[in-house]
Amino acid sequence: METKTIPGSDQVMRYVLGYLKEGQRGKARQALRWLLQRDPRHVVAWAWLAYLSTDPREVEVCWRRIQALNPLKEGELARVA
Repeated sequence: METKTIPGSDQVMRYVLGYLKEGQRGKARQALRWLLQRDPRHVVAWAWLAYLSTDPREVEVCWRRIQALNPLKEGELARVA
């Protein structure tokens, strides 16, 4: 019986960067969403999804998740966003 290996977070992020180099933003977003379903605490993936999303509501959700996972001091979020 053949078993499939599920890629880890680092591997998925390499896929994301590869998709971006190829100009495939949609596939990059899809990979990020897949990763975040499995690892919802991956702050870097949330940040990339916020950057790549075309949906303002999704961008807001991403930034809220980032803030919840990695609280910034007052004013720092404005400098990052």
